[in-house]
Amino acid sequence: MLTFLHTQPEQSISLIKRLARFSKFGLVVLAFLGASFSAQAQLLDPFYAKYVAYRNGSEIGFAELELNKLADSKFKLRFYSDASLFLIYDKREEISEFIIQDNKLTPVKYAFTKKGTFKDSNLNASFDASQSKVKMDNKPDLAWQGELDNQLYRLSAQKMLSQGKTEFDFDLINYRGEKKHYAFKVEGEETLTLPFGELKALKVKTIRQNSSRVTYSWFAPKLNYLMVRLQQFKDGNEQGDIQLSTFTQNK
Repeated sequence: MLTFLHTQPEQSISLIKRLARFSKFGLVVLAFLGASFSAQAQLLDPFYAKYVAYRNGSEIGFAELELNKLADSKFKLRFYSDASLFLIYDKREEISEFIIQDNKLTPVKYAFTKKGTFKDSNLNASFDASQSKVKMDNKPDLAWQGELDNQLYRLSAQKMLSQGKTEFDFDLINYRGEKKHYAFKVEGEETLTLPFGELKALKVKTIRQNSSRVTYSWFAPKLNYLMVRLQQFKDGNEQGDIQLSTFTQNK
């Protein structure tokens, strides 16, 4: 439910700034939520995870992540989020279909949809191995050089953690259809108290160039290196904090 507020001009300016930070944090949630496991077989075990989203201690929404097996040796990873803060709301869905090829996660199809107070957007992409191209609706084709999609790099990243890696990076096609390069560094282990319960987790920092954003994510070895928390700051101010509330794994 949305709350409509009456404010003075000075308060309105402050509110707009807070809403802008909230919208950017929604992209980060989309960019990080995922799960992985300590071995390839476990990595692809079907699961369901739910997260509670907070900002400065107040609950603002939730997110869900689910992995399922499809026919023809394919897999489907689906993310959904629903959040609202003051005058805005934001709903997103991200779906990846992929296969395992040469012991690597290989994208087949990717879809992204965003609806909310601000501009709606969507992207549909297919990864054509025969032509080494990424084909997208209403966008020029991209040369495909083995990049992952906006979700699969997270599965690969968390697999790296299960293998004891402390620094790693990936090339990917993001939810806007752009090529990106992401790097990560493990900063240590911490004990977290979450809606799910108490967990020990590895704290990982996202490495960005020329950015005032700082993003941390925590991955729990006990839950097969599932990402159990994500927190982002900009110019020293918290933009959001996502915490695990439910996790179910099916064989």
